[in-house]
Amino acid sequence: MGIYEDLLKATGDPDGLGGIRERILAWMLPGFMDRAEVIEAATEYVEGRELLTGPQVEQLVDELWRQRLDEQKDWPERTDADKVAAAFAELDAAGIVARMNFTCCQTCGSTEIDDERPADRPSTGYVFFHSQDGERLADNPAHLFLAYGAFDIPEPEWLDGVTAIGNQVAAVLRAHDLPVTWNGSSDQRIQVGPLNWQRRLPTARQNS
Repeated sequence: MGIYEDLLKATGDPDGLGGIRERILAWMLPGFMDRAEVIEAATEYVEGRELLTGPQVEQLVDELWRQRLDEQKDWPERTDADKVAAAFAELDAAGIVARMNFTCCQTCGSTEIDDERPADRPSTGYVFFHSQDGERLADNPAHLFLAYGAFDIPEPEWLDGVTAIGNQVAAVLRAHDLPVTWNGSSDQRIQVGPLNWQRRLPTARQNS
């Protein structure tokens, strides 16, 4: 019997415990938070619910973390998550500031992305997805919705500049064998998916 089954027996609240488990997986499966960050988020989530203690939360996170590490052993060498990371790295090197899991929402991301511009080379535009989009990567299949834009373009040419950035982003994603849906309009985010999102947990990436 695992930790979850033990806690289920102890609490007698399958709905409450199941909800906590789903929240933990939503933080963990996208692969951007380390173990300590997941424990911190889960501990804050259960505060005031009087269902689990801090040590019980940590035990549950540890069990789910170990299960995910075991699953990773059977993953292909290059996953969809690896393809997205490679595409973002290529875009970033080409002068499009590319950030994954960036800020809490699109409004904050669009405001703060200018601060990410490197000082040693020019940047023509940007692309990112925010942490709310990142949490949805726990779904299977998963879909990403990418925000993008242009830097330093005067108003008359701005829309054309944004569209050009969108075309460049879409082309690089497709070159990395990723499914892209976009109508070519500057007012629509670029959709990437369906994806089988398998991003290795931070400890596994650090040790590899």
